[in-house]
Amino acid sequence: MQPGSKLIDGTSPCRHERFYFDDGNVTFRVEDTLFKVHRYFLQRDSPVFKDMFSLPTGTAPVHGSSDDLPIDLQTIKALDFERFLSFLYATDYITRDIQTPEECESVLKLSKLWQIENIQPLIAICLRANSPLANQIALAHRYNLSTILLDAVVDISLRQEKLTADEIRCMESPEIIAAVVTLREYQKEDKESNRFARIDPKRSAQRVLTACEAHNCLMCKETLCRQARAPRRFIDQF
Repeated sequence: MQPGSKLIDGTSPCRHERFYFDDGNVTFRVEDTLFKVHRYFLQRDSPVFKDMFSLPTGTAPVHGSSDDLPIDLQTIKALDFERFLSFLYATDYITRDIQTPEECESVLKLSKLWQIENIQPLIAICLRANSPLANQIALAHRYNLSTILLDAVVDISLRQEKLTADEIRCMESPEIIAAVVTLREYQKEDKESNRFARIDPKRSAQRVLTACEAHNCLMCKETLCRQARAPRRFIDQF
């Protein structure tokens, strides 16, 4: 975070039309946009901001005190920061003004960067309610949302429709893809015997996920589902 300056072309950054509050008390510059918000919410929820705002300032001008001396978030995208503030200043307390997987990821990314842990349960609700299963799995794995990951893996494993190429690409992690493929194979094999219906799907999914991640996806290596039918005895030890 650095003090602000003019843009490369000599022009000044513009004020965000929504997140520049007259009664705000800290100004940020993100790319070519100024945001003037309330430091209370940031320092309340983030130890990073709490430490930054508590630093002694002495007699020098305080960074973030004006448009001419904003706190420059150099590694942050303006769109991500806007989505984060949309969540923080939500007008809809149910959706938190966040719906798409991309919006959810912006909030998750910045909350992880700034160590805001109490946002995760709320964003998890939005993610679960509005995002396709493959996106839920990818984001839950990327940001360590274990409950969402388990629920989404169970849902996509029990689903009748085949996995699409886009879904496989979206899930990204070979370990997670191996777990989903294995669970779907279990479901297919056990359909006639009703065995899958007698076993708690979450328990089965947790065991498969644990096995896949603990063994670095030994079940699929070069070919994604090369041993999808084989590992039941292996999985049962977990």
